[in-house]
Amino acid sequence: MNIHTNHDPSRAPDGQATLYLYSFVPYDLADGGAARWDAIKEQVADEMLESFRAFTTNMGPENIIARHIESPLDMERSSARFQKGDLHGSGGYLHQHGSYRPLPELAQFTVPGIERFYLVGPFMHPGGGVFGGGRATAVKIFDDLGIDMDTVTAPYRKDAA
Repeated sequence: MNIHTNHDPSRAPDGQATLYLYSFVPYDLADGGAARWDAIKEQVADEMLESFRAFTTNMGPENIIARHIESPLDMERSSARFQKGDLHGSGGYLHQHGSYRPLPELAQFTVPGIERFYLVGPFMHPGGGVFGGGRATAVKIFDDLGIDMDTVTAPYRKDAA
C-alpha cells in the first residue's frame, strides 16, 4: 500500500489523495490460466479493498472517485519487462533485497569484470514499481566518471536556490 500524495500532493486535487494497493498473486491461475485474469480482476480488487478497509475508516464507496486495476496479465501486456506480471523483475525474496538485489555479485549496478557496463531496471535495488527508475545507476555512473551529480541536477531540482 502506498499513498503517493503524502509525498507529492500534486498527484491529486486539493483535499484528495491517491491510494496504491498491490498484492502478490499468481500469474497462471488453476482455473483458466493467465487469460482468466480478465474475468476476475475486478473481483480480486474488490477483495483487496475490503481487506484494506479493516485498517481504515474512510475507504467507503463515497470516498472513492475512480480506480484503475491491473492484473498480472495487464502488467505483462503493458511492458515486456513485466514477464508474467512480475513488476520486480526477480523474486521479492528476503535474500534478494537491498545490497543483495538481484544477487550480491550484481548489486552495485555493474557487472564485475566489464568496465562501464551498468545495470538498471526493476530487478535492481530498490526493486520494481515506481521507485525512482534508474537514479541509483545514474549516481553510480556519475561517481565512476567523476561528475558531481548535484551540480548537474541543480537546475532541475525544486530545492535548488
